[in-house]
Amino acid sequence: MERYRLITTLDLRANPSAASPSLGEFPAGTVVEEIGINGAGSWLQVRIRESDGSAQEGWMSLKYLTKLPNAPFKWQLGINLREFAYYETDANDPNFTPERLRSEQLTACRDNGIRLVRFFASHRDFEVETSIPLIRQALDTLNDFKMQAIVCLDASLNGADPVTPDSDYFQLDADGHWVSTSWRQQAHIANLCQIVSAFSDHPAVYMWELGNESQPGDDFAFYEFVKEASEAVRQIAAPKQFMALGLTASKQVFNPPPERDRFAALRLYQLPSIDAIGIHYNPNNDNDLKSAIKTDCEAINALGKPFYVSELGASNGGHAIDNSRQTDAPGVLLWQHDNSLVNVGVLCSGI
Repeated sequence: MERYRLITTLDLRANPSAASPSLGEFPAGTVVEEIGINGAGSWLQVRIRESDGSAQEGWMSLKYLTKLPNAPFKWQLGINLREFAYYETDANDPNFTPERLRSEQLTACRDNGIRLVRFFASHRDFEVETSIPLIRQALDTLNDFKMQAIVCLDASLNGADPVTPDSDYFQLDADGHWVSTSWRQQAHIANLCQIVSAFSDHPAVYMWELGNESQPGDDFAFYEFVKEASEAVRQIAAPKQFMALGLTASKQVFNPPPERDRFAALRLYQLPSIDAIGIHYNPNNDNDLKSAIKTDCEAINALGKPFYVSELGASNGGHAIDNSRQTDAPGVLLWQHDNSLVNVGVLCSGI
């Protein structure tokens, strides 16, 4: 079964003709499944799956559809090594983070079947020009091990270290998070694009994440930031480098009425410049957040986009990885790694 993505807002038609009655309008980014094609080869008969599990069938012009590659993601296990690019720098105590730790960790990870490492590209103590050679060293080491990275470009909490240096000039809320209207500063987006430009052809980059756990704020401003920044990154990054978000769930930022939760998630995730959606799962998440993650997964399923668990905390050797396999998540990244456990596996601690 071939799948296509809408490159613009498009009507589903009852017959293969622009004059045919519309069966509904669908936004750019919506994924459709091919049923058949008309004799002229210009219209596709498609099936569109809704978030409630129902489906609509009709016709769409091939002129406005782009074919999706088959199985662009494969299931794999990953690990979060947040400061992986900043070992043995002024940002870390070299007594605990020597440069050789990279190779030791990757050897242990490889032996445990781990092929992906998620790390943060930015640091508040370094300008982008200083960070780039550090990121390159991390990526080159991963490439030597035939491993790849999910590179998280930024974080949202101003008091934390893995943020772009321009964040110091952002307005903060009471909890120390950036006010969302600040996200669209051109200097900030330019910093993210500068990092992507430096590694747009690096074989170790599997995926770019715009940020980590962005926080509540102005819904419109966040949506516009994701749209603007992801489109800018998408223009620079190689086609084989995927683009994603790093939220626990969309409700972490948006705060719609409960009956609009799914609509808000669909509107965000349907952006054509977003290839996949990362969620964060912790058994200690409250019920509201777990419900929000479920809503996001339903929305993602309706769009036909893959999701992955970019941060996973499991308590006392729980079965979260098995559960993630059952939900068809193409990847799970444990929160942290501890070399002392190399003989018994990977440490999966709380987030």
